[in-house]
Amino acid sequence: MTYAYIIEEREPCTYQEACESSEAPQWRASMEEEMEALHKNKTWDLVNLPKGRKAIGCRQVYKLKIDTNENVERYKSRLVVKGYAQKSGIDFNEIFSPVVHLMTIRTVLSMAVVLDLELEQLQNAKLVNTPLPIGCKLSSEQSPCTEVEKTKMSQVPYASAVGSFVFFMVCTKPNIAQAVGAISKYMGLDRRMKEVSKLIDEFLEKIIDEHINKSKGHEDNQKDFIDMMLSLMVESKNMNIAKEEQHYMIDRTNIKAIILDMILAARDTSAVTIEWALSKLLRHPKMMEKLQEELRNKVGIDRLVEKEDLVKLEYLDMVVKETIRLHHVAPLLAPHESLEDITINGYYIPKKSRLYINVWAIQRDQNMWSTYDDVENFLLERFMGTGIDTRGRSFQLIPFGSSGRRICLGIHLGLTFVKLVLGQLVHGFNWELPNAMSVDNLDMTKKFGLVASRANHLLVAPSYRLCLSGNNL
Repeated sequence: MTYAYIIEEREPCTYQEACESSEAPQWRASMEEEMEALHKNKTWDLVNLPKGRKAIGCRQVYKLKIDTNENVERYKSRLVVKGYAQKSGIDFNEIFSPVVHLMTIRTVLSMAVVLDLELEQLQNAKLVNTPLPIGCKLSSEQSPCTEVEKTKMSQVPYASAVGSFVFFMVCTKPNIAQAVGAISKYMGLDRRMKEVSKLIDEFLEKIIDEHINKSKGHEDNQKDFIDMMLSLMVESKNMNIAKEEQHYMIDRTNIKAIILDMILAARDTSAVTIEWALSKLLRHPKMMEKLQEELRNKVGIDRLVEKEDLVKLEYLDMVVKETIRLHHVAPLLAPHESLEDITINGYYIPKKSRLYINVWAIQRDQNMWSTYDDVENFLLERFMGTGIDTRGRSFQLIPFGSSGRRICLGIHLGLTFVKLVLGQLVHGFNWELPNAMSVDNLDMTKKFGLVASRANHLLVAPSYRLCLSGNNL
């Protein structure tokens, strides 16, 4: 069973990386070949830089040509010019590289489907590879020529949008963000995005202000993650930091970005985990009864589960662990990159290789979960007396990554949220499947996307089971 996927990033991004790589001789030879070809073909003339003018920068672009057997056929190096402005009145209508990337075409088609745009195929259109044959001319018959045609096109939003896409495809390097930005103004997305951004910013500012005011009024209160970041921000402002290191200072914008990342990352993942946990409990009624009994004995029936109760709810903790083991929302962990060449268990991993950890395979390995034969079964006994946790110290269960500085920042928030919500749902309600459906017929099919959620949402009927007074609602 494969535990990790290694993608070797062999194509250097800079001249320095090319010279420092293990294939430096091949890249140097390709650069020399490129310069000789430019000189032989008289691509340019060497002249003195005119006074008051600034030279356009250039850089080397590196590409490997791979055959069907994954062997390198050729090391290619191209010298390209940087800095095309593409501003109206300067070079907006110039076509520098009339080459359409396949990924760009797929992006355009995907956007057309999602946004319900119309696509039209130009008649008598042919794919053109540069350089053009001598005597070949490009026609502009497909473009609006008369004022009537131009007015008609301007009145149809999708026509202008597709025209913008074509410009980005032909005249620029494919850029999805740029393409989405071009079409957003036709769909009203710019205005909606700014409105949502303003609301989010106000919400995050309120959180930060509350922590600042709280720290002023209570000096000895327990500090959380936001308090620690605010203290770092204050310390960095009071320190004499060199100018070249000032961009490492943390400010309110950085803090808001980190908070937003944690909230967004925990939203879908937590909701999906809770839905899977409730599905598993419905499939195992005896486990549901044991969990409700634990909640009744340790929390009572006159109040809801609170955050302080979670440390004593051992059965709830095992339910969450087994759910995460079987239904991890991300089968592959976030990619890592090797900082240097290394050999692990006989496998050579080159520098700058991208590494994907197959946590789905690890958490279903018979050798690691050998206490019980079937690793696909939902068994809470796996965790009884084992000390296995989800915080990276037990390598057979690493939903948030291994311990260290690369572990998920939202681990505490995510676990607390999942346990608290699941505990309140199970403690506050009895749950039944609709129309007297058998638990064996409950659909447990997965749908894979950014998260591995249920293919169909869980539909259940709740009935109230607590005796809450007005103060405990």
